[in-house]
Amino acid sequence: EDGDLAFDQVPWFAVASKLEGEKRMLLAEKQRFAEALREHQAAVKRVEAQITVLQSKTHKAEAAAEALHGQVEGYKEREKKLSLEASGAKEELKRARKEVLKLRDELKKVTEDSQAALSEAEETESGLRMRIESLKREVGDAQAEVKKALLANQAMVDKEELEAATTKIELLESEVSKYKEHADATRLERIREVMTPRVNWKALDPFGEGPPPPGTTSKEIIKRMIRRMRRQEEGIPTRKEVQRLREADARLGEVEAQLEGTQKAAKLAMSLLGPEPAMIALEWRDLQRDMQDGAMPLVRVKGFGFGPEVPRFLRYEGELEFPEMSTDEVEAHITGLWRSKHSASEKAGRHFHVADFMFEWARQAGGESTPERAANAAYRFLCSCTVHAKNSPQTRLFLEVLAGRVGEAAVHDMPACISGLAKVLRMLAGLGRGRGTFELTEEATDFVTKDDFLQALKCFFPAKGEDQVTRIINAAQAESASTADGDDERIGVRRLLEPSGQPSSFLREVESQYIDEVVSYSTQVHAAVKSLTPKNDSMTDAELQASCSDLQGALASA
Repeated sequence: EDGDLAFDQVPWFAVASKLEGEKRMLLAEKQRFAEALREHQAAVKRVEAQITVLQSKTHKAEAAAEALHGQVEGYKEREKKLSLEASGAKEELKRARKEVLKLRDELKKVTEDSQAALSEAEETESGLRMRIESLKREVGDAQAEVKKALLANQAMVDKEELEAATTKIELLESEVSKYKEHADATRLERIREVMTPRVNWKALDPFGEGPPPPGTTSKEIIKRMIRRMRRQEEGIPTRKEVQRLREADARLGEVEAQLEGTQKAAKLAMSLLGPEPAMIALEWRDLQRDMQDGAMPLVRVKGFGFGPEVPRFLRYEGELEFPEMSTDEVEAHITGLWRSKHSASEKAGRHFHVADFMFEWARQAGGESTPERAANAAYRFLCSCTVHAKNSPQTRLFLEVLAGRVGEAAVHDMPACISGLAKVLRMLAGLGRGRGTFELTEEATDFVTKDDFLQALKCFFPAKGEDQVTRIINAAQAESASTADGDDERIGVRRLLEPSGQPSSFLREVESQYIDEVVSYSTQVHAAVKSLTPKNDSMTDAELQASCSDLQGALASA
């Protein structure tokens, strides 16, 4: 009331307590700032280490480029040698073609001569039969005249002479029958050997001299007939002529087979000179799968040909037939192929795409014997991969890498992703009993709750959408339903990560989503690089895709 100020006095202990609290807050803030500073320093060190690694990779890439330049020069020399060999094969092909044309002309001429000779022989045979019938009638008339003469002159002819004449007539009749049978047999032989060369039948016509003059006796007619029959028998073509024609035919077949083989070899040699395409379009034409009882289907497929768009290990013409591989066989082949490619890369001292290695792999798988066996091995493997890709994520990933749509680094990154997820789930199951182990033991529980499982998935896959996470959860619940004791809120980790027999549906879903994401990411990278590429750039789409695959591998390994 008198204008003086009045206030309550604060105790010293309250002021000291407040100051102590502020001091602790400042110290905590200082400690957090120091920890943040250390984290930033560690991040700077990691960035410097990554820069050092990238510099090292750059030096290695330059050294690899120099080595590739030397290999390109070697390939150019090899291409020159193969071009010379192909030119020699072409010349040999021309010579063989000329010889085939010459043999065809000779065969055509022999065929025409044989057909003409056959027609003449048939006409001669018809005339011969008519003449035989005429002779039979003349022989019958002669026998009647002889009998009349014998009856008229029986008293003047000696009995022994008469018997001798009768015997001779009977012998002539039997000889005429024999030559008639021989003529029938000759006609059948002509029918069976139509293509056998014939002689000039006109020169051997037994009646080429014309009919006997009037007044000729029966004995002279029979003698004349027998003489001409013998001339006809001597004119039948010999076995040597038949053998000569057969040898000529066999030789023609050998030359044609040699020509076909030379043409195929030359075509294959020319096709292998072409470059290896950057992309592989597996569009199976006329693919047939015949199911067999108790066995894998039998596959029939046509080759893609020798075009430049076809990869070298698939260059083949004609049909192939082989039994289809099972899913286990395909995955075993893929694992062995990656192992062989890694060994070949280390031996060569350079990295190359799996499509470049497939040609050598197909030759080894086919036994390095013939192009047919190598093509059969390659087509069987890839056709089986196409069939089983929908049920095997490993097979599908291999086809994506082979086609150039995904970088090869994904082959090593997918197992690492699955391994990291397995560690998280095992640690989560161990924490159910208060243990922070990454391995399941007898003391650790085998189950985790659905909510913990969901949170672990979201933390491990922060970029996945709700639909993707839901599909993984549903696959996990379906896989562990039989071991959860009827509790839908718990998921068995051991059954998910250590299935008996085939991989669990949970692992297949995770791997399938991984492949979908990698393919989508690769497509986006390709589209982004293409949009930034100048329009006047000379790089083709194939070269751009190959560069994008290398970029994906570098990003995955960084």
